[in-house]
Amino acid sequence: MKNTVLYRQTSQTLKNLFRSCFVLSGSLFGFLASVFPQTHSPADGPWSGSAQCQIHVQGPGYSDQQTHSWTITGGSPIPQGAIRLFVGSWSVAGNGGLERSQGNQTLKAQWTTAGQNAAAPISVFVRASDGRVLIKLGHAQLRYKDGVSGTQQVYVNGQLTSSKAMALEAFEWQLPVAEDASTATTIHGSTQQEIKASVGPMQPAGSRVTASCSWQFTRPPIPPK
Repeated sequence: MKNTVLYRQTSQTLKNLFRSCFVLSGSLFGFLASVFPQTHSPADGPWSGSAQCQIHVQGPGYSDQQTHSWTITGGSPIPQGAIRLFVGSWSVAGNGGLERSQGNQTLKAQWTTAGQNAAAPISVFVRASDGRVLIKLGHAQLRYKDGVSGTQQVYVNGQLTSSKAMALEAFEWQLPVAEDASTATTIHGSTQQEIKASVGPMQPAGSRVTASCSWQFTRPPIPPK
């Protein structure tokens, strides 16, 4: 009987001790949170905005135009260390054509490029070396299966001899990195450059490729501490 009473007293004492420790730890965490509040990084945003790149390819008997668009679609970012991943989308639209002759044979092709709202996360982070905010694509290169569709036709002595459908993948362009000071609430800019690369479908050697990109991203000001 004495052992039973002693066990109950000891059990109740331990419960009271654990309850006191729990209350004390909660008070301590609340005190620390008030003394050392969580800092709000400019990368947290929330960021919104969009970017666009227009690609023009011109060559002998050849032309191709593509417009690539990215949009941050909103919502809270997903933290990955110092990086914040925002939900985004990528779309592409364009068209092109080719006419090439050799001897009495002529190849003609026409196509359109189309793809809408593919999931394309956008990453935002603060560079540790200088504190600047960087915004860039937060994913590997995307592609649309059969995003380029059209027809190829072969003429011999001006007469149509064959015609077939074409279906190719449409590849995402690489958006340049946007950056500004950590105090900036709007990050905007543009670039224009000539690229030495094969970009368009059936692109002939010696074609000229130009890429013009622009972007604007915004966030609300960081509230004062």
